[in-house]
Amino acid sequence: MIISGHWCSGYDGLGMALSLAGVKHEAAWHSELDPDASAILRRVEPGVLNAGDLRIVDWSLAPAVDIATAGFPCQPVSVQGAKKGKADKRWLWPDIRFAYRAVQPWRLFLENVGNLATIEGGRLLDEILRDLRADGYEARWGIVGACAVGAAHHRHRWFLVADRVGPGAREAVRALRPMCGFPRSRGRLLPTPRAGDERRGVEPDRAARTGTGPTLNDAVGTLPPGTWGIYSEAVRRHSIAMGDPSGLTVPEPVNEAGQLRGEFSEWLMMLPAGHITTDLQRQDAVRIAGNGVVPLQAAEAYRLLTS
Repeated sequence: MIISGHWCSGYDGLGMALSLAGVKHEAAWHSELDPDASAILRRVEPGVLNAGDLRIVDWSLAPAVDIATAGFPCQPVSVQGAKKGKADKRWLWPDIRFAYRAVQPWRLFLENVGNLATIEGGRLLDEILRDLRADGYEARWGIVGACAVGAAHHRHRWFLVADRVGPGAREAVRALRPMCGFPRSRGRLLPTPRAGDERRGVEPDRAARTGTGPTLNDAVGTLPPGTWGIYSEAVRRHSIAMGDPSGLTVPEPVNEAGQLRGEFSEWLMMLPAGHITTDLQRQDAVRIAGNGVVPLQAAEAYRLLTS
């Protein structure tokens, strides 16, 4: 059993991923600021310290851990945001770096949106990789889509595993080409859950003008009840990947008001039923799901990056 620590924990998606990847670990602490995500952590990790805002913690006093994870905020680099990068106050890489230099885990497991690899011509990622090398960590990274593990949506995410080797660490390696996993001939994938899906979604004409395509709410809210249309094969495949051999066990996507249901967003993130919705009402559950990581996707990335 190894000891883990988790910065920007969310609903513990990366902790769950480690377990799915076969890593036997016990959390020593979390560091999560969001009150809704923190409520989930209190239930799924009872008794584990949540240190709160990582920017104000003295990490030199934190319990030592073998492996530390961080799904640090994606808004500064997301294609859905203003893409301000380092100019965005939510860019926490310097704080993550300060924290891991104090804690000194032997392994780091990081996650962010796929756009991190290319924003600002790759300069932001290059800075992260240089920092890790300067701190004695050898890194391997790549992009894996949730679709690669059977999800009904793409959700391509950037993952990195870095091991502490000390002085002389070699340059980081892009170990994986972007991994996708749904043939176009089998239909279409659903839009991936987003935090903004808590609202009713943008009107279709605006989506077309901006090139963002339909929101998840638009995609499922306009389907006749009980049908999945062009998404049928993707939904069936997702259900099978979730452990239902029939491919038919799918939560209702919208409520009577036509709003995206928390249970459906939770299911799309391949989470156990109730993982989010036990603690949160619809609006907060949809938002938290949209900000999270698919544990099975992250587990696959971890396995590939450590093999």
